[in-house]
Amino acid sequence: EGEGETHPSPLNHPIVVSMGHTSATYQDGLTALSHGATLLTHLYNAMNPFHHRDPGLVGLLSPHVELLLKKEQQPLQKQQPRPHPTQPHPTRPRPQHHRHESKPLRPFYSLIADGIHVHPTAVSLAHRAHPAGCVLVTDAMSAMGLGDGIHSLGNMSVNIEGARATLANTDVLAGSVATMERCVKNFKEFAGCDAGEALLCGTLHPARVLGRDVARTRRRKEVVVVEPPVGVLEVGAAADLILVNDELDVLGTWVGGRLAYKNDEMIAKLRA
Repeated sequence: EGEGETHPSPLNHPIVVSMGHTSATYQDGLTALSHGATLLTHLYNAMNPFHHRDPGLVGLLSPHVELLLKKEQQPLQKQQPRPHPTQPHPTRPRPQHHRHESKPLRPFYSLIADGIHVHPTAVSLAHRAHPAGCVLVTDAMSAMGLGDGIHSLGNMSVNIEGARATLANTDVLAGSVATMERCVKNFKEFAGCDAGEALLCGTLHPARVLGRDVARTRRRKEVVVVEPPVGVLEVGAAADLILVNDELDVLGTWVGGRLAYKNDEMIAKLRA
């Protein structure tokens, strides 16, 4: 309610407007998209479920959304032509990942691929519907890596059992304890895609959401700073890198060109 008044022109500012944790309808979502929203938060979770007569925000992944938005934009396109966005064929979900292509009219969507928040079949459906829009997130809480037991999340107690985090004495999910490495591996398995596509969902796609896949200029006080692109491998991009093997195990991490982490155990196995 009131989304038109809340973000009348976010595209004029470096702001990403996202839709999520809401009971918004499909029509609400279309209105938000027409006002500049570009992302769905935690697809499927904390939003109305998809129904064949009331698709909710999940329905915004459909290619039909582009047809509706293009019709709405036709009067503007006559005055100022807009490049046609590159979109994958609906029966061929593998997209052309060229970072200079126009952003899709359909929203990006963040997806928690920990195997608990979203069923593998639902992950596959989302990827098939809109592969170029998938952004992998962990939704991990501070107890990630600390093992089973009772942990704190703010002023709440959270019970960790294996990969599941719930509010103590309830079945209510309280974030996750999954790493990004685990989410990328899960996504590759659930979506049935190759390693390259899974990695793009954790690198290039989130960078595109934030407009960080290209260099940008920021003013800090009286100094103009050029920030390099992230999420891409090219000359001039930020030297934030990971090295993985064929199973997507992380062997090493570089931050700003400096080695920050090395998986000695996995590297030893490769050399053996």
